[in-house]
Amino acid sequence: MNYTIMGDAVNLTSRLEGANKAFDSRIMISESTYAACHESIDARELDTIRVVGRNDPVTVYQFLERKNQTQGILADLVDRYASALALYKNGNYQGALLGFKSCVELDAEDGPALTMASRCESFVGPPPADDWDHVFTLVEKG
Repeated sequence: MNYTIMGDAVNLTSRLEGANKAFDSRIMISESTYAACHESIDARELDTIRVVGRNDPVTVYQFLERKNQTQGILADLVDRYASALALYKNGNYQGALLGFKSCVELDAEDGPALTMASRCESFVGPPPADDWDHVFTLVEKG
């Protein structure tokens, strides 16, 4: 067994537990976990982040429900969030801000949408540097 890989996975898991606080979410999974179980679960992509202690970015997802069980307002929220996230990734922070705010109109307590709306508000004024890779770096373990 390769203990280095297992240790890295455990470390990332610990960091994602803390990253939940930054997004006010409950269950966050990494892209590798999502790839392993995406046929069995519903999840929404939250962002691509760097966690404390790691240089490599990781795309993170919020676990929602068993496959095809997400319904109603949450399903609409997931669709709106995905559209806003696409705008965000393309550098359209004003459009993304409107999209994330539309998510908050559906659910005023949706932590990920509130987090991303706040971030977009900060980017609408002075935007990030042109060479920014659209990876948000967390500065606290959580």
